[in-house]
Amino acid sequence: CFDPENKTEEAPVDENTVVSYLCFTKKTCPNCPAVKDFLASIEIDGEVLSVDDQGGLEKARSYNIFAVPTAIFFNADGKELFRAYNIKDIKETLGITETTAV
Repeated sequence: CFDPENKTEEAPVDENTVVSYLCFTKKTCPNCPAVKDFLASIEIDGEVLSVDDQGGLEKARSYNIFAVPTAIFFNADGKELFRAYNIKDIKETLGITETTAV
């Protein structure tokens, strides 16, 4: 239970709250730079991985990624909440409007 007097505990996070992302890109992808830049501008922790690198490719395979850019968003438990493939999808799913963008 969250106790507002106990500053060391954090408030419980809704299981549908996005807390992190993984974004898969490729050097030759024309849409990847815009998605990567947009993700860098929002206040969610994340990691961008290139499928051009062996580690990025292996991680993409583990998530069954077949197209780039693909961003996977996770809750605090590491559960995948949704995937997005462009800025429009990311904004719609996160509820970001031009006035709420960072």
